[in-house]
Amino acid sequence: MLAFRWRVARGCRAVLPESCLRRWILLAFALSWAVPVGAQYADVSAAGSPVAVDALWRFHTGDDLQWSSPTFDDSQWPMARLNDPSGVFADYTWYRIRLKLPAAQQPLGILFGHMDSAAEIFVNGERLATIGGMRPTPKDLYTGPASIVPLPAPLSGTTMLLAIRVWHSSQYRNIELAQTTPLLVGDLSTLSRLRQLTRQTLIVRDLPAIVTTTVSLGIGFFSLGLFLLRRSAREYLWAACWLLSWSLISITTFFTPFFGWNVNHIRLWIEFLIVIGDVSYLLFFWGFVGEKADLLLRIGIAAALLEYVNTLLFVFGAIPYTTDLLDVSVLLTIITVVATVRLLRSGFGGNRDAWLLLLPFFPEFVLSALRTGSGALHLAGLISKTIQPWLVHSATIQISYEQAAGLLAYIAVAVLIGFRFNRSVEQEERLSTEIESARQVQEQLVPARLPSTPHFRFDAAYLAASEVGGDFYQLFPGPDGSVMVAIGDVSGKGLKAAMLGTLVVGALRALAPEDLPPAQILARLNAQLAASSDSSFVTCLCARIAPSGTLILANAGHLAPYCNGEELALSPSLPLGVTRDAGYEELTLHFNPGDQITFLSDGVVEAKSASGELLGFDRTRSISGQSAEQIAATAQRFGQQDDITVLTLQLATAEVLQV
Repeated sequence: MLAFRWRVARGCRAVLPESCLRRWILLAFALSWAVPVGAQYADVSAAGSPVAVDALWRFHTGDDLQWSSPTFDDSQWPMARLNDPSGVFADYTWYRIRLKLPAAQQPLGILFGHMDSAAEIFVNGERLATIGGMRPTPKDLYTGPASIVPLPAPLSGTTMLLAIRVWHSSQYRNIELAQTTPLLVGDLSTLSRLRQLTRQTLIVRDLPAIVTTTVSLGIGFFSLGLFLLRRSAREYLWAACWLLSWSLISITTFFTPFFGWNVNHIRLWIEFLIVIGDVSYLLFFWGFVGEKADLLLRIGIAAALLEYVNTLLFVFGAIPYTTDLLDVSVLLTIITVVATVRLLRSGFGGNRDAWLLLLPFFPEFVLSALRTGSGALHLAGLISKTIQPWLVHSATIQISYEQAAGLLAYIAVAVLIGFRFNRSVEQEERLSTEIESARQVQEQLVPARLPSTPHFRFDAAYLAASEVGGDFYQLFPGPDGSVMVAIGDVSGKGLKAAMLGTLVVGALRALAPEDLPPAQILARLNAQLAASSDSSFVTCLCARIAPSGTLILANAGHLAPYCNGEELALSPSLPLGVTRDAGYEELTLHFNPGDQITFLSDGVVEAKSASGELLGFDRTRSISGQSAEQIAATAQRFGQQDDITVLTLQLATAEVLQV
């Protein structure tokens, strides 16, 4: 992942240096066709292939357009090769040489390599061409790998004065060369083929980077797709942001040589993508291993943000180039170390996912730290050069061990996130099966059909807040025409609450035939629940009503019922399962034919609107005389937060209820 960070940090020109193959080609031309020349003169009139101008030039810093004149005396100027850094001292540098051209039938031209940062070409005092952005003000543009300047036809066979006015950005002074390769003089058709070969060579040389970019781009979109399918798994999103941002960096650096882009603008854009990539990279690690944000993560993110601040300082001239590179080396090393330490700590803490992630990334971590760390030491003057181990380093292709390790890390990420997604899908399917089983169990919490008795009419409504709820109610008709009613609410929601509710209902069914008083039934239930190690508790209201209208009621922390729109006054009591010593009192009331008793759970009273307002006891009392379905629907529309259970019982004579 970090394979090209150091190259990006060195600026766009260093990101895409001239290909080794082209330099070998140019060197071959130079050795084959260049002839011994004196000082600032070169004979390139040999017939055949293009000739390399690998000779000494007169050069001078400063700027004066008179220096383009063929009559100007430059004998006092020092001499250097055009690709020698000794000539780069100031913003403007002039180079002069006399060239004897061949007498050719074909149009002639000059093939220039990369010129930093812009240049004007003068022949015999006349401006012939401009490379990069020179006028009206110089611009720090990347001028591309090669430029061809056609020569006027009358110059064929003559000796001309070639003067090059180079503007070199002060930000990169003494770092980059004005001309990285010798010039080639020859016919335009051959030079065009050589330029095309140079561009093809760039593509061949960058083929490993193209493969890596294609892989990371594909895995990035794959990870983004997984996130869209599972929005709660943020690690997929961070992986996508990290991989796609680095893919954009690689694409930008690949196309930079073919367009006249402003170097600093590209640098700011690339550093912006680097910050996104670094932060997403760290968040992916933390998310994948399930770690919360900690000091290590904050240090890593701070280092990534400081990278961009450092770039801004350099672009606006606040710090020199060497300081910029040194700072970036240190910050990249910090990010690498932070990621490594996080995975090691999580792995030794028993997190298997951390080891699965560390194994493919560890080689890249080591190689990245080696390169960036040695780069910092090199810039500090402590070692002679940056350490960059090469897997393949030839004239046609270059593959570093770090680049190969990064590609393997990308593939490993695809495998790991794919495996995790598949595992989560299997877990969801298993959970869905368990919930379906729980639903079948939950059907035992509420009667499938309300009993029909000659003295009572029942109406019930049940709305679970989640897939499986914890409310329950049961009706047990007695042989004497009485009915025992039990309604309750298990603490919590979901599968656990439903299972506990099922146990309570089973116990109620076992106790109902014994014809026990409501208070004794609650005491027996409480003893069983309090003896268990589970910390859950259950509210329950138990009542027995006779055909005559006599109601005996006991309560264990449940809401009081309503009769004809009025709440019944009950003594406070503890829910079931809180303590073995809980006692339950009985209340005896008498009701008349036509009276309606409404039992409900706290899901009705605690219904909450979008503004946070509760339905409350007053509104509940006002609707308590309605049917069970109407009460439940009103609470649901208001804003359901918990399971809603409503059970109504109406006392009447047999003649009224008989159909």
